[in-house]
Amino acid sequence: MDSAIDLREVTRAFGRIVAVDHLTLSVERGEVVGFIGPNGAGKTTTIRMILDYVRPTSGTIRVLGLDARADAVEVHRRLGHLPGELTVPDRMTAERLIRWFADLRDLEPAAGFALAERLGLDTARPMRDLSAGNRQKVGLVQAFMHRPDVLLLDEPTKGLDPVMQREFRAMVSEAREAGATFFVSSHVLHEIDAICDRVAMIVEGRLHDTLATGQLARRRAIAVTVQGAPDLGAARAIPGVAAVDTTPTANGVRVELTVDGDIDAVVKWAAMHTVLDLSADGVGLDRVFLGRLSEAAA
Repeated sequence: MDSAIDLREVTRAFGRIVAVDHLTLSVERGEVVGFIGPNGAGKTTTIRMILDYVRPTSGTIRVLGLDARADAVEVHRRLGHLPGELTVPDRMTAERLIRWFADLRDLEPAAGFALAERLGLDTARPMRDLSAGNRQKVGLVQAFMHRPDVLLLDEPTKGLDPVMQREFRAMVSEAREAGATFFVSSHVLHEIDAICDRVAMIVEGRLHDTLATGQLARRRAIAVTVQGAPDLGAARAIPGVAAVDTTPTANGVRVELTVDGDIDAVVKWAAMHTVLDLSADGVGLDRVFLGRLSEAAA
């Protein structure tokens, strides 16, 4: 079966500036993929190329087996898109906008109003009077209301309170169960970690890494402060140890180990020393993200 989104050697240059550089990435049908990277990395340009708002300098883009450019009308019919900045007429009420979005897609507006009610959106007020969070709700309604096969979401929880963030996660889960595919760009990494199956990281226009978020559930950051000189060679040889870093302290050495999976061997290694302190925490996506950025800059 064709991937939901398939980018092959996609490059976009603006003069001498290369915004996206030979990007190859596939998103499978029914998958929720996070697309992360620092500001200016090429995330929004990539989304705009998938939408055919910006044409690639080279490379190919297919969505649901269709050519993103040649079949743009059919692709857009099956896509839902939430831009990073939703621009709509300020004088229009949310109700008129929902009806307008429904008319554009030749739909009854009932599904849109049901979503608005679910999100607690006051549809009688003009857009200019809505808070940033309520404007975001309008964006979510128009992205989800036609039950698209693929949703491209840029900073989807921006301005939403914790209750509405939870409701958004529920909407993603329900749409995914119905077969929808998601491509989500966000700087809210704990949100990406919570909803995505996989994360793709772009740095300076190039795909730097992909990571299954399930891997993070088994990854631990263990910090052991020991007296004297630790046996770092033995630490690095422990199965599952992905990284070992050291910092001198007043009484010894602090050893930080990133561990995938079972930590029993790490505890036994620590017990070979005089342990002054020990802590263990889960490794969140934010820590992995910062680590990957450091690697990319090296």
